[in-house]
Amino acid sequence: MKARKTTSAFGTWSPPDTAPRNGTLILGDFGWPWPLLAVWNEYDEQWVVATLLAACLMENGKKNSCLETDTEKVNALKRWTPLPLLPNP
Repeated sequence: MKARKTTSAFGTWSPPDTAPRNGTLILGDFGWPWPLLAVWNEYDEQWVVATLLAACLMENGKKNSCLETDTEKVNALKRWTPLPLLPNP
């Protein structure tokens, strides 16, 4: 059966085999509870993903937010959607 597009709060999701592999940033469903920012890494032939870590409490009592990057295997992508366009100010 051919995979088809689906719709959610994040927009229209496309099948993983249609995801761009040309340096285009996407939102990808890799099985996390939220979509991840992702880009294809041609050299390693896998996805590079970023997720926000926002609750790291430092020794001085202040919270430290940061982005963590990791990789996901090619077959870990379940579906994808383009990044939303931002409105012009």
